[in-house]
Amino acid sequence: MIYRLPNGRQTLKTVAVLAVSTLAASYSWAQEKSQTGDNALEEIVVTGRFISQTGQSGLKSDVPLRDVPMTISSYTSDFMNAIETTRIHDLYSYMSGVAQAGATGYDLSIRGFSSTGNDRNVIMTDGLPGLAVRFGSPPTIDAERIEVVKGPAAVLYGQIQPGGFINIITKKPQEEQRTLVKLRTEGFYGSDASIGDTSGATISLDSTGPIDDQGKFLYRIVAEYENNSTFRDHGFSKSKYFVPSLTWNMSDDTTATVFAEYRDEDHALDNYLVAYDNDIKNAASLTTRYQEPDDKQPETGYVGGLTVDHSFSDNVFWRLNYRYVWHEDSAIGYESLGFRDATTLRRRDRNQKNQRTYNFLDTNLGWNTQTGSVGHRFLIGFNGGKETADFKRVNFDNGNATLDIDIYNPVYGQGIPNADRHVGDNLRLRRFDSRAVYLQDQIEFSTHWKAVAALRQESFDTHEDLYQPIYPTKTYVRTSKANGDSLSKMAGLIYQPDDTWSWYASYAESFDPPTWGRMDASGKQITSPEKGKQVEAGVKADFERMTATLSFFSIVKEDVAQDTGLDLPSGDAIWALSGKEKSDGFELEVNGNITENWQIIFAYSNVDAKVDADVNPDKVGQHLLNAPENTASVWNRFQFSDNWGVGLGVKYTSERYGSAYAGNGDESTRLLLPDYTLVDLGIYYTREGFDATLKFGNLFDETYYVGAIRNTNIVPGVPANAVLSFTKWF
Repeated sequence: MIYRLPNGRQTLKTVAVLAVSTLAASYSWAQEKSQTGDNALEEIVVTGRFISQTGQSGLKSDVPLRDVPMTISSYTSDFMNAIETTRIHDLYSYMSGVAQAGATGYDLSIRGFSSTGNDRNVIMTDGLPGLAVRFGSPPTIDAERIEVVKGPAAVLYGQIQPGGFINIITKKPQEEQRTLVKLRTEGFYGSDASIGDTSGATISLDSTGPIDDQGKFLYRIVAEYENNSTFRDHGFSKSKYFVPSLTWNMSDDTTATVFAEYRDEDHALDNYLVAYDNDIKNAASLTTRYQEPDDKQPETGYVGGLTVDHSFSDNVFWRLNYRYVWHEDSAIGYESLGFRDATTLRRRDRNQKNQRTYNFLDTNLGWNTQTGSVGHRFLIGFNGGKETADFKRVNFDNGNATLDIDIYNPVYGQGIPNADRHVGDNLRLRRFDSRAVYLQDQIEFSTHWKAVAALRQESFDTHEDLYQPIYPTKTYVRTSKANGDSLSKMAGLIYQPDDTWSWYASYAESFDPPTWGRMDASGKQITSPEKGKQVEAGVKADFERMTATLSFFSIVKEDVAQDTGLDLPSGDAIWALSGKEKSDGFELEVNGNITENWQIIFAYSNVDAKVDADVNPDKVGQHLLNAPENTASVWNRFQFSDNWGVGLGVKYTSERYGSAYAGNGDESTRLLLPDYTLVDLGIYYTREGFDATLKFGNLFDETYYVGAIRNTNIVPGVPANAVLSFTKWF
């Protein structure tokens, strides 16, 4: 394993000093407690921690995180409010081992493994897949907590990347009447952006309470409207969001909650920056956009769901969780295609219309029992569902020279599309079905020793029908099918010498079903899934005013499907399960109150993620895409008085690669995104149910790049910006 500090060596050292200081403070608190007794800390009032001490996602039940033999972080609404953001992806840079890897809500990297829009389980809502929209990151207004589960987690959730996943725990109706109204305005003043040209506003509502006097029926309404410009040329972002929910307390033992969700978004179509010859120095200004001013990317989603909880007794309980999603999105405009030369970008005329549905259910029965002196908390469950996708290329023309645009001085309105705008069109109809049963046992051997063991058996079917072209008539091309199954295992052991320390070690597995249309050398569809395995060990500490987690992990992803470079007689590529990827590293996360008025969250991760085996041996040893070796962050909130507070954050991300592995074995020919350090500053005012926040993001206007898929799709980081928000509770 290689631990190195890239170009930002001094910055990372500075953040490391903060980490050491924080750990030293936590040690001194522990010493203080042992020397002066518990009463010395009784006067300290700790409120609004950034990380909760319990979570649902790790074991599908509310348990203390110290009883879970894996790394889980449960970020609270207080953390989201302190950072002052409306979108979840803005939180990633303050999470250990998590990095934004692109522009969509699904583009992120966890422990070195990146996900895409095909990885529906990388972001779940209340434990089930399917976001209402795909391109825009999920909003924070309806999030009670954001839980991050690290490592393979297929045993309870099924198909997943081995790095882990994010689970959004949504807000539920409450018995106490309360209403929040929030007005937020923001603008950009860094790079070539101007506050006057980029300002916008967001208004949010969150209202909950009882409907009847007895409190049998509770309601919650969450709504948000956004109309913002972005720092990109001619960029815009409009969003409408509405989530009503109703809880019926049928009895003391039975509760049902039904909800609906509507989300409509319209964004400027943007393929972001390009870098000729894979050299980031050739990228234009951060504000430069290569799509036409009116090119857009609209999407709409409708969601419905139901949760039922019933207790048969104090020791036997049952839960049903159901989620349905209908989603449609389009990409209408000129898409970045490739380079004509060092200063000219080729574009194509494209209109892609996608429809997806997600229909998933999870139900489980749990019971607590004893076998002699050993306690058990069993959980047996079934989950499964269906995903369908309808991908239709309305326009798909590889363009002509009139669509070309200058990389450094783009001029719009010059393109003349070809008369036949349907070249290469196709229609893909896809379906994915899964069925699984799982069994988990949380075991308590004694006061000091605990364990968790779980198994999952899942079967899946994939089906794709391909038609081409679709204009003026569609012609059937082929059908691709794959049927398979996977047995996933997880086991962990926990040692807790006292109420403070929790030492653990665990093993977990994951799987990812094969992609449609990939044939082996015999011309048969590949049916074996890609598999992930992780060994993890660590320690969790729970002091009076602070919690900390230190974990070491090693993840191997095997049977990675790879294009061999050879073709079948039909012209289809030959694929082989010859790839292997490996990620080794460690993470540290600390959260708590240094003093009564000083709150802090610190995170550091070191990830060495590389190719371990490849059909091309020259690629072995190369770094995985969008996988920084080092990330570090710290956020402080100081409360100077009952009314005034200030927040200060520092975030560091090391260099990482933004293009595919180099076939010639020379990583210097890959697109390398430089390391960066960002500083955020917040000023808070609070008084009698009224909050005001002024936040300056990227205070020193650092130029940076979030991630990249290739050298024609490089997502620039946000320049210096200002946010002003007002929140009133009624």
